[in-house]
Amino acid sequence: MTVQVRSLTRSIWIGVKGRESKDLVEKKSAINLAVAFVTATKHYLREEYDYDSEDLVSLIGHLPRLSTPSSTLPLDAQTSNENVTALVTQSEMTPARKKSLEKLMAYDFPVPTNIPIELSHYLLAYISYIQDNKLAEGFIVSSMSNSLNTMVDCLTSFERILRTPIPLAYSVHLHHCVWLYMLSLPYQLVQNLHWWSILIVALGSFCLLGILSIGWEIENPFGYDDNDLPLDDFCKVIRREVAVITSHPPPDPSTWIHSPKNHPFGSRCDINAIELGEKPVTEVCRLFQKYSDSPHTWVNINVNNK
Repeated sequence: MTVQVRSLTRSIWIGVKGRESKDLVEKKSAINLAVAFVTATKHYLREEYDYDSEDLVSLIGHLPRLSTPSSTLPLDAQTSNENVTALVTQSEMTPARKKSLEKLMAYDFPVPTNIPIELSHYLLAYISYIQDNKLAEGFIVSSMSNSLNTMVDCLTSFERILRTPIPLAYSVHLHHCVWLYMLSLPYQLVQNLHWWSILIVALGSFCLLGILSIGWEIENPFGYDDNDLPLDDFCKVIRREVAVITSHPPPDPSTWIHSPKNHPFGSRCDINAIELGEKPVTEVCRLFQKYSDSPHTWVNINVNNK
């Protein structure tokens, strides 16, 4: 997902035409939604469904809230009024809200909703807007669409991990087998090892119980435990990268290609790009051959010099 957000940001900021203030605001707003998609995915995988999260509200606070059903909880748990009531504390409800409790939607309180999917709708709407107004070439529009599709595909893969834990029957059976084995192990060792059997049983218990604990830990890698994925760091890195990119206007090739500081041949030749562009084509091609890194070209040059 990180790769696709970087690609989408690059395509929007550089590939979409327009350098006026209005154009830059549009591009910045769309890029903010790409960053919000990552942040919303983090909260979604942690079953935090609040639109007003501290790191999210500044990015999507201006958007309408669609209350899209979540894929991380059964649908019955999201549509039942009793379940909604259980998720809302009395202190959070005003008298008016209490009267209309039976009509509560996902945007009223932090109940399950798929915010990343909602953001993908807005991003696709922006891509369609770009295409309809011919603000980008076809390959740029295709690249943005592919990046968005891959981001949604990543979200679906994360949901698959979250919704497919170790089967309960397998987990219970494994625990029973491990505990029965550990309880019977001392009786098998004590006759031959005597007091040493205590140490052996302790080491065996450490290994087997450790494997069971690891299984529980890796079952859901999206939480706040020390062994879970550092989702907060991922989001912070993406947000910082995007902020740096959008803090500068889209680069104009003429400003960095035709620059006196640009030496196409590096330290091997003092000719800069401006001077090189003023030379005849044959002379430029000869310099390309002369300063090429290909050893075969060097041999030909030496032969011709002789």
